[in-house]
Amino acid sequence: MLHPLVSGVRLLAAMTCLALSLPGCTPGSTRLDIESSDRGRVLAPEFVTGVYAETDNNTATMYLSDLPLETLTSANTQVGSLTGTIVHIHMFLVPEAGRTPIDRNACNISIQAVVLSQGRIGHYGGGGFLLPAGEPGGSKFGGSLLNATLVLLQSNPGFADRLGVATVSGAVSAARDPGATNIVAQRFDSIVSALPIKHREQSEDDPPIDAP
Repeated sequence: MLHPLVSGVRLLAAMTCLALSLPGCTPGSTRLDIESSDRGRVLAPEFVTGVYAETDNNTATMYLSDLPLETLTSANTQVGSLTGTIVHIHMFLVPEAGRTPIDRNACNISIQAVVLSQGRIGHYGGGGFLLPAGEPGGSKFGGSLLNATLVLLQSNPGFADRLGVATVSGAVSAARDPGATNIVAQRFDSIVSALPIKHREQSEDDPPIDAP
């Protein structure tokens, strides 16, 4: 059996080669498959927007969308008229062999996705592992994303959850643009904040709710 450190180094090296060879790690070619684990559906947006901003050399925030950047940043855009997907990836740690746990259960990002369908909106969230290709602060930043998970967190009336529990895999690439990233972040947050909170279904272990 390999020592965990040796195994981690080998895995990191292999994943780095994969990240650098994936077409999504080149400018303007992001590809993500959001695949339902139990409903036989796959959502594969054709991304045309990818912007990011770094906080430091370990932290980066990225927004990807199949909607044009002009649409996402315009004050005149009516969200209720849009059909598309906005993905938000927040990397909080750059993995390092020997220092960072590197396996299928490792996590160094949070991921959210807003699905828009002519006024019907669903907000998904989860986490996963991103192996970066490059470093935060460069003109382009991206990497390979393997088996991240998403579940529905919020939605408005009429939204049909066709994904259930989903996995996200693929490659991402975004241009460094702090100004645009900040505007898209505000748009993303305004969409999410307007959604009702999804209430957890009561289980048998929960205390009873007294009727009025």
